[in-house]
Amino acid sequence: MRSNELMKRLLGAQAAAVALTMLVTSSASAQGPVAPERSYLQQRVPSRSQAFELTIANGYAQGFGTLQPGIGMPQVAHAGVGIDASVGYRIDPRYAVSIGAGYQELDAERDAAVRGFALDLALQYHLAPAVRVDPWLEIGSGYRMLWLVPVGTAPTVAVHGPELVRLRAGLDVRVSPDVAIAPVIGIDATMFVFREEQRVSTIDEPKLSTFVFAGLQGRIDLGGIRSKEPTVAAR
Repeated sequence: MRSNELMKRLLGAQAAAVALTMLVTSSASAQGPVAPERSYLQQRVPSRSQAFELTIANGYAQGFGTLQPGIGMPQVAHAGVGIDASVGYRIDPRYAVSIGAGYQELDAERDAAVRGFALDLALQYHLAPAVRVDPWLEIGSGYRMLWLVPVGTAPTVAVHGPELVRLRAGLDVRVSPDVAIAPVIGIDATMFVFREEQRVSTIDEPKLSTFVFAGLQGRIDLGGIRSKEPTVAAR
């Protein structure tokens, strides 16, 4: 898949997400009176605890650094698209834990296709859980795999190893007490230690690589306990 096709797909997904955000936000803002001294985004909303959370994100993905000694990530693949999904539990208004998976389809440099997959455990901290615009930070780790699908009949090469750490930051816009949409950016540090072609072998002197992600995320809270806070911020 060439980069222009990937970018068209990404831009289309992002445009649809932005349109959905605007539609839902406009609808939500019309559901009740808002104090004239406060804008819609300044309103307070009930925070949620002991709730399950479902998230899905779509956006730009790209790898940097070294795949293995002598082979840099730019020699393998360029920017592509990624999609992430997770299931989490909101322990209290500020803290949540989650398990998630992400798939990436990158623009291959030499191969027919380059595809990635990552599985992560993460802890998330919300800075302003009772405000409609809520920044959050996330730290996690997991395991990452990358498949290099060659042109022709040669076997697919797979490399994989631990995702030592993954950092993400987002800005939830709470369109309702149970739904949030957020721009998200993230970066990880991965070390590929195994290579599979005909058999599994260990990569000598593995090096660090990094994958970045930037996109839009939607989150839905299910169940749990809502705080009894006012829906409009006080003076």
